[in-house]
Amino acid sequence: MALAFAIILILLTGLSLHERTRQKKVRLSATAGDGQPQPVTSPFSQAVVELVATAGGVYLALIALVNFLKIAVPSTVTLWGVSFEPVAAISLLIALVQPYVLKHKGT
Repeated sequence: MALAFAIILILLTGLSLHERTRQKKVRLSATAGDGQPQPVTSPFSQAVVELVATAGGVYLALIALVNFLKIAVPSTVTLWGVSFEPVAAISLLIALVQPYVLKHKGT
């Protein structure tokens, strides 16, 4: 019962956030010459794009390094019941830590 309640709560939260985002875009968007609303980028969406781009770049660099050095890396690893690709996880972790390293470096 508690699991069903948690799932419903998560779904409702997601739908609410989706609708709020849609309404905000409609209110803030400028219209093009054809009357169609133009997408508005938010700091959150820009941050997500930068995170994915950074993680993708690190992933490609790590794959090239692994292939160049002929390092044997398992294709998947299971930890706490979750399977993932270790190189992708490492690249995501590096991308997540990167802004804090740059912040510390700048001070």
